[in-house]
Amino acid sequence: MGESNSTELLPGDFITTDVYHNTFDDLYEKLLDEAAYLYHRSKKEGWQIQDHDVEDYRRVLGVINEFRQTIVIPLMATAELDPYAMQGSVSNARTKALLDYVRTSIAWAVTGQKSWEAGNQHKAWGCMCRAQYWLGRANQVARLPTAVKRDASKRAQAGATKRDAKFEPLRTLARHLAARRRFPSKRNAALSIKPEILAAAKEQNINLSEMQAERTITGWLDGMSFGSKQ
Repeated sequence: MGESNSTELLPGDFITTDVYHNTFDDLYEKLLDEAAYLYHRSKKEGWQIQDHDVEDYRRVLGVINEFRQTIVIPLMATAELDPYAMQGSVSNARTKALLDYVRTSIAWAVTGQKSWEAGNQHKAWGCMCRAQYWLGRANQVARLPTAVKRDASKRAQAGATKRDAKFEPLRTLARHLAARRRFPSKRNAALSIKPEILAAAKEQNINLSEMQAERTITGWLDGMSFGSKQ
């Protein structure tokens, strides 16, 4: 499934199928495979599956078998399975929520499969639509850590860009003052022009801490030559 910054349900969270050329059993098996993949992800630290996890055939079979034994078979064996009741019991814990959504999806799929076998195709397809929805919710939870991380990174970048723009006039002034005179070192230049920079900051209503001014100004002078090189 593709990753996204959005925490809303996306088309990619669902299984694409053509009901006119795929049988009900085809979609049922596809849904079980995708649910098994999400089950596997919930078991991995950081929810990242490495290439060797997929290439190791025995490992894949082991995960599928564990998934079917712990989730699918118990639901199939439940005489009066009620997917509606499962929908209201989702945990707030992220990993638990993922598995709760997977179980709910499988509950609807199993209910649909039983309806199909009983000859009620209309109900079967309705149940499969609900199974798709809850599998989509599981995919939403699975990609949430990446989405949150990307959102936080974008906000941090936006904040940094805004700060840079605010201090740009002072940075330009600092480099201009440092270039006009001869200083033995970058630190000496920063200390020497510090009073003028602080005065300019006050005049322009730019909040520049006096305690941090030396280090900030020193950073603004990166790339300039001092001492014998000047």
